[in-house]
Amino acid sequence: MLSNQAQSIVEKIDKDWASKAEVRELCRAILSFVIKPPRKALLTYTMIRNGTGIDSSSATFASAVEYLMGDVQVLELTFEILGDDGFPVPISAEEAATAHDRSINPITGHFQEDIAKHILTYFRPSGALDLE
Repeated sequence: MLSNQAQSIVEKIDKDWASKAEVRELCRAILSFVIKPPRKALLTYTMIRNGTGIDSSSATFASAVEYLMGDVQVLELTFEILGDDGFPVPISAEEAATAHDRSINPITGHFQEDIAKHILTYFRPSGALDLE
């Protein structure tokens, strides 16, 4: 049984995607995966895709994830960079964008041509979700 908050999110998904059944069902499946125990603190694109059990196009999946990050705040995008010690260090979206666009290491501030390879992208359940 869904919590009141989850039920409200499902109702919004159903309303917003009434004419796009594929995206609607994928949004509902992602929500179900995110709130289903055992809950994971960090989720990769592949984990979410595999966890839904729905085979969808990349464009449909991107639409669903973008919607769930914005309109209903189910997912948050997070970034980490591998430090010199090999351990991940959280960085902001702005730092990740600068690293990708200008090849600037957000930890050292220096140019690093291959920095994009060291940035990890994850999703996490939104802080707006009541997962208690």
